[in-house]
Amino acid sequence: MCRSALITLCSALVGMLATGCTYYTRTVEPDFVAMGPEQVLQMAAGDAGRMEDLNTVATLQIQSLQGSFMTRVTALYADPDSIRIDVSVALGGVALQALMLGPRLQVYFPLQKAVVEGELRPGEVVEIQGIMIDESVLRELVLGPGLTWSWVDLAARLDQYDVGPDQVNFGFPLADGSRLLLCLNRDLSWCRSVRFAPGGKVLREIIFEEYRRTGQARLPQRAVLRYPDQALVLVLEVVRRIHDPPRTPGDFVLQLPPGVTRLTTGIPPAGREGARR
Repeated sequence: MCRSALITLCSALVGMLATGCTYYTRTVEPDFVAMGPEQVLQMAAGDAGRMEDLNTVATLQIQSLQGSFMTRVTALYADPDSIRIDVSVALGGVALQALMLGPRLQVYFPLQKAVVEGELRPGEVVEIQGIMIDESVLRELVLGPGLTWSWVDLAARLDQYDVGPDQVNFGFPLADGSRLLLCLNRDLSWCRSVRFAPGGKVLREIIFEEYRRTGQARLPQRAVLRYPDQALVLVLEVVRRIHDPPRTPGDFVLQLPPGVTRLTTGIPPAGREGARR
């Protein structure tokens, strides 16, 4: 082998080794014990990225004691705190429309010609037709925990930090005496969100799976929402996502027909199930 060829081969080997070392240092798992909870939360927030506007189309499977059925969901998100969810039924009808503008919640049931509306105070949980809704559940379903929660706020409230072989657990007290548990995978994806009642009973649990990049954000493609008390399970699977979609002024306004029955969160309608705390 001539000298020039040998030099070229050595250079290539050095380049491959350098590239391999660089790749290894980028993919090695961080030391969550040495870093501490605040730095881990900050790193997870950076990995989650950011999202301004998002349009999501998904399938929703609902499993309950009465049976199981599939429906279609469209979710529109606008930064920082506007969410609209439309749930369709067979033949293109609409079964439910939900609008959340900051703490303001409005849920419209076209078939019953009734709308439930009010404000969700921090820590408050409202039950609407068997589904427990708090101030974060809609955002978590649409965005996942990484873009729902502020790592700075979480770090200020943190009172539990457990580092396991596969996951890291963060626990936080909430204003109403309940607790929030967030579980982080070693790859910095949030995999579980659980809200506990003051006595320790699980109010709701969400499992997040199959993360992908959408625009500048890393979002779960599948979420499983469980309500143990109601034996109710909702499985949301994303069909497609469009980041920064075009918007119109009417996107976050529900078109309610005349004569609709208006119910306030916390007050069930007479004669049928509705909203109650």
